[in-house]
Amino acid sequence: MYTSIKTVDVAEVIRHFFYMEANREKFSSYKAEILSWCSLPNQDVIQKASEFAKLRDDENPVLVWTVGTQKNKHYLKIDRWDLVTFDLNILYSRGINPSMKNDLSSVMGNLSDFEQIYSKNYEEFLLTTLPEDKSKILIAIARSNPKYKGKLELIDGAHRAISMLKNGITKADAYIGIIKDN
Repeated sequence: MYTSIKTVDVAEVIRHFFYMEANREKFSSYKAEILSWCSLPNQDVIQKASEFAKLRDDENPVLVWTVGTQKNKHYLKIDRWDLVTFDLNILYSRGINPSMKNDLSSVMGNLSDFEQIYSKNYEEFLLTTLPEDKSKILIAIARSNPKYKGKLELIDGAHRAISMLKNGITKADAYIGIIKDN
């Protein structure tokens, strides 16, 4: 399934998320500020993530699972975060964007199957450039759901994962949240 490299502090996961968000066009005017948050001490990184969650116009799953949002406190379910190496075929997504909902549902969210069958139908997946350096690291939650085909629920990096699959890459690294035993 996956091999643990090391256990990490949630602040490391958030720093990675900040790095990825800072490089998105949506946040280009805030890039320097967002990247500056990465050099803060762990508690300050977590505080910045909480503030960032309040400013956003969406319920970003990484923020939901790392610091919580006003509507969602899933982060309380996380026991720890691990950096792992895993097979991309165990990755599933509950949603990429609304236009893909039916196609993603038909493959039970499995990104490997989605890439093989449907990704060619979407312009955003026609690019075959590979992510570089830190961009290759994804963020997921270790949990199975009978509605989905996979063992890791992707919460950040669907486009990067599809690009890796298109280029024949079968293994990747991810920060994964391990849910507490009930």
